[in-house]
Amino acid sequence: MADFAFVTGIARSGTNLIGRMLGQHPAFAMAMDPMLPVLKWFRSAAAKGVPPSAPLHDYYFFEDQQRLMEAVQQASFAIPFDTASWPALQKDLEGRAVHESADLVPHLGELKAANFAAIWQAGLDLVAKTRGRGKPKWTGVKELWSIEFVPHFFKTWPSSKTVLIVRDPRAIVASMLKMGENDQSQQAQILSYLRHWRKTAAFALTLRAQAQRFTVVRYEELVAQPEKVARELCRFFGVDFDRAMLETAEFSDPSRGGKWQGNSSYDAAVSTIDAGLAERWRSYLPETHVALIEYLCGPDMGLFGYRTEGDRGLSALPAKTFFDVYGSPASWRTDSGDVLVDMGLEVARRALLEAPQRPAADLVRRCFLFESAFEALKGGG
Repeated sequence: MADFAFVTGIARSGTNLIGRMLGQHPAFAMAMDPMLPVLKWFRSAAAKGVPPSAPLHDYYFFEDQQRLMEAVQQASFAIPFDTASWPALQKDLEGRAVHESADLVPHLGELKAANFAAIWQAGLDLVAKTRGRGKPKWTGVKELWSIEFVPHFFKTWPSSKTVLIVRDPRAIVASMLKMGENDQSQQAQILSYLRHWRKTAAFALTLRAQAQRFTVVRYEELVAQPEKVARELCRFFGVDFDRAMLETAEFSDPSRGGKWQGNSSYDAAVSTIDAGLAERWRSYLPETHVALIEYLCGPDMGLFGYRTEGDRGLSALPAKTFFDVYGSPASWRTDSGDVLVDMGLEVARRALLEAPQRPAADLVRRCFLFESAFEALKGGG
């Protein structure tokens, strides 16, 4: 049986590119975004009262969201799945997989099982059967927004490995806004998007000690030095480098058939890896938005080597932009619904970082999710 390779990151981070690079390697069978509903249904089973249709939360600030995070982290992938709900889960899986893994849709009924570990394993078996060439060493799934489930993967599949791809949040927001011009379903609320970026950074800090199983790739390095990153990934997974990982014009697209056309917000098709993609946000994103993103994520950006453009300290919140962004149309959001509450919470978070005295443990947990995240941010990364 092949080992499990998982790729994750925030949407518009380059997860598709890195997932497909691995998928071109003969040692991998990879599928793009077919399984997120399983994770959402698992979340709902672990934390009663949260519907599977609800977006994954960022977990910041509110006690009920802290309890939700704890319930998900303390649960086991072996908890039972009520098979009477299978038709609803299968429908959710089909609605998700049709976009990037449409060839799997006719077979998703094969995933029905009595617990979440068995459902996920059936998904991996399906990917290996439909995407594998011979007997792949690794069966992989790329899923967005899913960093908090990596500890469960490590426990359930002890030989599994995870790649997290991160990208400058200014570039991510620019890409999301650009894509949203043509597809409003891609338009999330910026505040919520950035809180999920911060959550990903916080969880990454808790996982980095497992360096043999968890690695972080920066998008900017991937597009600037693709061969270097590809070779590092091959070493991480214990396979020989294969140059097919770099031949983007030849990347196959099993979902649609033919060649992959890329996933750029700016171009209809992408046939090569271009380092210039990393800097497009500079000519697209208004300075007001840059200032807001740096205020909300500036300290966290330093964890991955990203620098702010200006002084974004406690007093630098661009209030008008916060109000404008807060009320913008969005297909999903995870904020409180009260602009004054959310603005105050973000100011309080920055104040705790800049305060000379150590805040109470419950405030650290609510504002930074983990003690390790607060310590890293307080220490400048």
